[in-house]
Amino acid sequence: MASKKTFSYTWWGKKWIQALESFGWANRLERGRRYARQGKVIDLNIEKGKITAFVSGTRSTPYRVSIKVQKFRKSQWNAIIKFLSSKALYAAQLLSGTMPEDIQYVFEEAGINILPQDE
Repeated sequence: MASKKTFSYTWWGKKWIQALESFGWANRLERGRRYARQGKVIDLNIEKGKITAFVSGTRSTPYRVSIKVQKFRKSQWNAIIKFLSSKALYAAQLLSGTMPEDIQYVFEEAGINILPQDE
């Protein structure tokens, strides 16, 4: 029997999953977790603006699943950098590999949502 595996250890990872579940994708996400636990995710590729996986599910041949995310425009990055440069704590946490829990509000002030949004 497959062991239970946590698919998110960070606050922002959990928020991503909550956002995806809010789109009515709970059943698909649960099936994806089950496939991952069973080793049926053949390949996972993360690129700028796109996450793609090949899955060997119930179909006769493996299939591709992808999630597209909007890339930030240069003007958006400039707004974020300007704000972060005035907040040493945010910069220090990001440089140490930690995403501050309230950083999503920094992005929102720049007109950017870092969590998935249903189209």
